[in-house]
Amino acid sequence: MNKKVIIIGAGGHSKVISEIIEQNGDVVLGYLDDKAKGNNIIGKICDTKKIFKKNDSVEFIIAIGNNEIRNKIFNSYDVKYYTAIHKSATVSKSAKIGEGTAIMAGVIINSNCSIGRNCIINTASVIEHDCLIKERSPLVIQSYSWCKK
Repeated sequence: MNKKVIIIGAGGHSKVISEIIEQNGDVVLGYLDDKAKGNNIIGKICDTKKIFKKNDSVEFIIAIGNNEIRNKIFNSYDVKYYTAIHKSATVSKSAKIGEGTAIMAGVIINSNCSIGRNCIINTASVIEHDCLIKERSPLVIQSYSWCKK
């Protein structure tokens, strides 16, 4: 069954997230954004809870690159978050990926890694074995291995 996803944020990062969602066979229902306008904008960020209350099968993903804003939104709404993993990413079967995290194209996540909720692992990053990226990490990992546990 295809998942129905609403993207929070309608900027540049949301374009990439939208493509990952569609590539995985899931459906983007629209965007929530406080400033953007357009046909696919279905409301403001504060509408998240109201939408989820009407349909708890909808999943959300925060497509905002600014870590502080993304984390504030993530902590404000108790909803189901979509995890976006690009088809070209290589993720070990022993890795754990938290909900709401975005894994971009060309990423490699090796054995026993743990990626927390609401993280962004950017294009072509390599997370080596036994690494831990904490939940709601204030870092956007980009093209290098990160620290060991």
